[in-house]
Amino acid sequence: MIIQWIYLLTVVAPPESLRVAAISDRSIDLEWDGPMAVTEYVISYQPAVPGGSQLQQRVPGDWSSVAIKELEPGLTYNISIYAVISEVLSAPVSAKVATQLSTPEDLQFKTITETTVEMQWEPFSFAFDGWEISFIPK
Repeated sequence: MIIQWIYLLTVVAPPESLRVAAISDRSIDLEWDGPMAVTEYVISYQPAVPGGSQLQQRVPGDWSSVAIKELEPGLTYNISIYAVISEVLSAPVSAKVATQLSTPEDLQFKTITETTVEMQWEPFSFAFDGWEISFIPK
């Protein structure tokens, strides 16, 4: 009987109803419902590509939302949230969430003729595959 009682004390209920509240090119805002009397939550995240580094963020147990910042644009992330009571972690609640692609900043039209348009914008500070530029002729 004592062994069963100790086992029951070490089981931590996981967070529930993980929701994405907002997504930008560099951040993901999450919300969840958590068990009562949680010491803290551990948010673990990593890019869903080979070789992606796993990062963690810890927040107080009375929180039910978090903003994960400084992410790479256009990447899918594997995110897991664990409830923690006295250093015992729950099973995770998990999701795959992709950040948005960035848009060009400081877009300027340098020259415009009847058949050509020359544009310029600030370069991105991250690697990407290329640009897709479309137009609708008048």
